[in-house]
Amino acid sequence: MKDLAHFFYLKPIRFFNRFIHIKAYVTHYLDKTFYNLTTVALHDWATYSEMRNLATQRYGLMMTEAHLPSQTLEQVCVCHLMKSAEARIQFERLFRLCTF
Repeated sequence: MKDLAHFFYLKPIRFFNRFIHIKAYVTHYLDKTFYNLTTVALHDWATYSEMRNLATQRYGLMMTEAHLPSQTLEQVCVCHLMKSAEARIQFERLFRLCTF
């Protein structure tokens, strides 16, 4: 398989009245794909993170990190919410709003 990295170092190509920047296009496509795949299968986040790092190291693409929550609300222990008085008061207010 040929190494296509040299395409990422080309200047933007003019195509009629549009400019196509191959590196930016590929970076955006990969960012969007990795984010969408991570949201579908949270257990594979490490695999997509490795793929993102590989794209950065091998091709010099500046990828953005997918900042997804590491846990859902159901996984948060109520004990953690009750540690501080302010958190407990906020929790009680929200609980009252949800129950009425």
